[in-house]
Amino acid sequence: MIKNLKHIILLGKGDGWEQCPDNIDAEVWGLNSLIFGPKKLSRLFIMDGIDTMPTVIAGDVNVRDFVDRINELKMPIVAPFKYEEIPTSEAYPIEEVVREFGVPYFNNTIAYMVAYALLRGVQRLQLWGINQASSTEYFYEKGCVEYWLGIACGLGVEVTVNGQ
Repeated sequence: MIKNLKHIILLGKGDGWEQCPDNIDAEVWGLNSLIFGPKKLSRLFIMDGIDTMPTVIAGDVNVRDFVDRINELKMPIVAPFKYEEIPTSEAYPIEEVVREFGVPYFNNTIAYMVAYALLRGVQRLQLWGINQASSTEYFYEKGCVEYWLGIACGLGVEVTVNGQ
């Protein structure tokens, strides 16, 4: 695992994601179906598992197309486990994160992404399209994301939340 990444952008699917600038000197990490979007991603996080992603369950994307797209782009992905059919996949290092930060508090992919960035020694973290605005996100998930962003700030990471 590469350590000491200076600048990471976390790209969500909420309002404002499309305003994230292109051609910026940073790694851009996205989640789930953003692999089909117009932004160039450096890494993809699928913490629900491919077959249980909302876009797959809704029938908008099928699993085979998703796997083919990842393999076509040779995109590194982080998931709950390594997918044998995706050579660039890796299992999320949950034990290492818990050992490093002392708490297994995760209830959405954004929280996992922030903790992973902290584990890699990020110095600057920007969030785009991560507003936790839907009723379930706001009620069930927002606190966990705020917790991990608080850990980041406490470690001296420059955190910028863009948009509403």
